[in-house]
Amino acid sequence: MKTQNKTFMFLYDAMDIGGIETYLVRLIRQLKENGNRVIWLCPANRYIDDGFKNDLLDGYVEIIEIKNRGFHWIKHAQIDFNMGEEVIALAFDPFNYLRLETIKKEYIGIRIDSFYWVPHFEGKNYFIEEMVGWPVRPVIHKFIGEIIKDMEKNDNIYYLNRSHLEAYINRYDYKVDNEKAKLSGYGTREVLPYDNKLALKRSIRNEFNIITVGRFEFPHKAYILGLIKVYGELKDKYSQIKLTIIGYGIDENKVLDQIEKLSPEAKKDINLVGKVPYDNLPSYFENAHLNIGVAGTIAEGALTGLISIPVRHYSEACEGYGYLPESSKKTTASEPGIPIQKFIEEVIAMNQEEYLELSRNAYDTYANNNVTNNILSILKCNNRDVSKTISNKAINFIKIYNVLARIILKIKREIRKITRNTLRYN
Repeated sequence: MKTQNKTFMFLYDAMDIGGIETYLVRLIRQLKENGNRVIWLCPANRYIDDGFKNDLLDGYVEIIEIKNRGFHWIKHAQIDFNMGEEVIALAFDPFNYLRLETIKKEYIGIRIDSFYWVPHFEGKNYFIEEMVGWPVRPVIHKFIGEIIKDMEKNDNIYYLNRSHLEAYINRYDYKVDNEKAKLSGYGTREVLPYDNKLALKRSIRNEFNIITVGRFEFPHKAYILGLIKVYGELKDKYSQIKLTIIGYGIDENKVLDQIEKLSPEAKKDINLVGKVPYDNLPSYFENAHLNIGVAGTIAEGALTGLISIPVRHYSEACEGYGYLPESSKKTTASEPGIPIQKFIEEVIAMNQEEYLELSRNAYDTYANNNVTNNILSILKCNNRDVSKTISNKAINFIKIYNVLARIILKIKREIRKITRNTLRYN
């Protein structure tokens, strides 16, 4: 079947502003232009950020709300497939992937190529054995590992980044065939021509605006706290520097606390923007001179010709990995880097020719990447055996494990809460 006739279906709980959500919306825009059917399966209380509503609520995307997500949830997910329809189906966590497998079993006459796209290299949402401790964890780890190996053999797993691939193969001890094809990247960015006038404007640097974009979720993106501290230390030496922070999240108070520690002069030149729709990001990058961040925000800035430096995940010490293209494989790394002060001072001090060279290098790193421009390549992906699925026995086991693990976690939280309150009153 031609790609323009294929249906794209995805399971995702909420469309807030983030890397996966942005990827999906960009992909959906291209699928609309290509004439593909798009189906989104989600909870009944699903959230859609204002910046995505025009794309998702225009009547084109078929939103199927699953009002009951218990053991028999499939009865509440009625999908009207057409005879002979071919479907590319994506999930971004193990439990939603199991739901995809259940859909494949329910709609036997429909070709559904199902994929679990691994979006992270850490956390119990992706390594679900971490939901429990010893002695149960090793048993669950072995059980999940066998399922993952079978999925790999059937080409059911793709990875958004090499660090995600390496995290899975190191954890579950398996080999990936055709690694390059299974590293999907965020391949839906629009690549505009390099803007020489903007690059020249930035290269003057009478003011020096550092920008960072990321959710306030720590320790994952705790580099933001370290960057604020470094900015404060450098402000006395370089009065022209400013810091723009675009982000939001559960740890916003930690960001505010870190800002409060700065001098009055440093506070004055911090712009804490909050949440910004991704379509509006270019206007903020346009007024910046250096982009510091992680993951997809590096490519976002670089494609505007902005010098962009990836930094370390899971560390309050803001440590960078250098300039593009050499650092392009480090956008989701967590190993120690070089203190970010070094790079900030280098970019401030370098001459105009050096600045323009690094600007062009940053742009070329992603503009010349074929994956970046191959927007609809997902439609060409196939499972080796489309009829092969995870067994009902394994699916039900994981469902029961999920319920029990969450109950145990809830009990542990309540015990800690009671213990803290008892100690406080004693």
